[in-house]
Amino acid sequence: MDLHSVKDKILLKNCIVVKLKQLKMEIGRLPISPQEENEQKELAFLKDEMSYYENFLLALKNDDTVFLENLLLDSSLKESFKTFNQHVSSTPAKEIALEYVDLTKSLMEKYDAYSDENFEALKKAFYKGNENLIPKDRTKNVNELEEEPSSVLSQKNLTIEEKDCLNSIYSLLHQANPNTMSVLEFNNFSAQFKDKLKLLGIYKFQQFFDKENKKITDMQISQNLSTSLKSLYITNFTLIDSQNITSQQSIHAPASTSVLTAPYYQTLCYTFLEAEKCTRNKRCFCDY
Repeated sequence: MDLHSVKDKILLKNCIVVKLKQLKMEIGRLPISPQEENEQKELAFLKDEMSYYENFLLALKNDDTVFLENLLLDSSLKESFKTFNQHVSSTPAKEIALEYVDLTKSLMEKYDAYSDENFEALKKAFYKGNENLIPKDRTKNVNELEEEPSSVLSQKNLTIEEKDCLNSIYSLLHQANPNTMSVLEFNNFSAQFKDKLKLLGIYKFQQFFDKENKKITDMQISQNLSTSLKSLYITNFTLIDSQNITSQQSIHAPASTSVLTAPYYQTLCYTFLEAEKCTRNKRCFCDY
């Protein structure tokens, strides 16, 4: 998202309003008693979260872009705030919008306030000023799906390295026919495809870390498949700064339930992990 964009700032305001509503509901459900130390700690944590997002929202309303940019780059913040800031900085507006519309729906369902009519009204208000971000209906038969706009594969606003990497991926895919490969050839193809995807991801995320004067030295993508938690894609970065100090940062995002509607980041994670599987198992790509 771009903090210099009027539309992006409108969207971010709406996202933070949803986030604050979520926190208020969580505080309201706490059965607080002075004797329960854990409950008091949880209440203090939620109030700290509320304070942070209220300050963020106030800066947006005051159109204080300098303060917001400094806030997004503040390395002294606690980890949850840094994760939110990083997610906002590196994620396209359309993906952010989908994420918070889904959060709105889940909150309505959790607190027994959901109806199709109410949800559609809230969704309309959420997208006001950003109607271009509303996803198209993709519930048609797969053979009737509209083609993606050419801008999805457009190479505008890409660095030279990203263009070269994309061209390399296209070349690899066009030259390969997984159905006619031997197991070893297919595994080698999958390994090359995985490595090129990883390189593309590094190039793209480097644009964010450039703001912090840090360079990515490694990036690892994995998936948390714990049955007790919602499945997550996890990307861990190893970074080095101008003083040669190494640090670690990570991004967590819900794993996509549909490849057809997956946002860009989730698509990268899904494809990378499938390619990794295919370095050991021939059937992954051939089954699609």
